[in-house]
Amino acid sequence: MTVLLQTPTGQTVLRLLFNQTFQIVGYDLPDLTESPEQVAGDFVQVLANKQAP
Repeated sequence: MTVLLQTPTGQTVLRLLFNQTFQIVGYDLPDLTESPEQVAGDFVQVLANKQAP
């Protein structure tokens, strides 16, 4: 899955790899000021709030 991520510094591409049970098993993160945990938490929150396209 490729996601366009909006951060305070602009937009960037985030790639996630899921297994058959939808667990994240790999990712490609650009150099971000936020930690991967923060980025992932924000992403999940957006999905939980149904703000994703």
